[in-house]
Amino acid sequence: MFVSLIAYSCIQETQSPNSNSNVYLAGAIENSNRTTIASYWKNGDYFPLTDGSEASEVNCMAVTSSDIWIGGWDWTLLPNTGVVWKNGKEILPGTFGEVPTIAAQGSDFYSTYIDVSNGKWFYTKNGIANAITDTALNIEPTGMSLQGNDVYISGSSSYDPAPTELNKLIEQHAEYWKNGTLIFREHARDTRALAIYVNQNNVYLCGFQQQDTSSINACYWKNGELIPLPSRNHNAIAFSIFVSGADVYIAGQDDFKAVYWKNGVAIPLTDGTSMSSANSIFVKGTDVHIGGHENYYPAYWKNNVKQSITNQDLPGQIKSVIVQ
Repeated sequence: MFVSLIAYSCIQETQSPNSNSNVYLAGAIENSNRTTIASYWKNGDYFPLTDGSEASEVNCMAVTSSDIWIGGWDWTLLPNTGVVWKNGKEILPGTFGEVPTIAAQGSDFYSTYIDVSNGKWFYTKNGIANAITDTALNIEPTGMSLQGNDVYISGSSSYDPAPTELNKLIEQHAEYWKNGTLIFREHARDTRALAIYVNQNNVYLCGFQQQDTSSINACYWKNGELIPLPSRNHNAIAFSIFVSGADVYIAGQDDFKAVYWKNGVAIPLTDGTSMSSANSIFVKGTDVHIGGHENYYPAYWKNNVKQSITNQDLPGQIKSVIVQ
């Protein structure tokens, strides 16, 4: 057992985003019919991605100097179809399912998708498909990071128990691929990598390790080494990771409360009286930007202070935050 290092604070102040940088948020809200609408915000201003006639959702976002790319799914195109929006317009209908992760660099755009005819996963660069190869039967990409011409993808492989083994955990292993080739698979079972960040040839993953049916521990990996993160009740998940200089920032949830860890020290984002989660983290200079939800309403924090954004009084959440 390790000692939890938690900085307690009561966050009540609400401020507007600073105009010195452009802050992009992507996520979803619910309309009066409780239909989920894929959405994004720029500097606090709200933009819907669909008309709300059918459910849609955001999974990921990438921003370049000229374009905003958002991946997710849209039920308007039945069956449930993975889609990409570019600058607010749907430009790349996908296959059945969803677009779990995207990235962009200069004029190049990358995404992942599954071919439902054979269950194989691919990543694309400007529409050209490349296979994601693995020795496991089932894999699932969860995040993407670019370094130069190399494409790094986080995810997990899994084994589903037989019907007679339903009391067992689903065996899964955190892993990542480089340019479609499996590079690392965590030996410990019941681990999952939910995000990836590559910095100066160091590869960071974050996610969780489930030790039993009642214990989920947030963790991250640096070049394959599993590093546990402190939690209060062994019920924590790490959703997003960002590395700035020598500092490692990780956003997640500890006992159903929004939190981020800086170099292993947990910093709560709320007073702990409501359900909340920190889903995405981005660091620019000395500013820490986090998107998530508080009591299942969209929430965006800058330097631990909750900011004011349009439609934050409607149910929903922020899935991704990027600052330029």
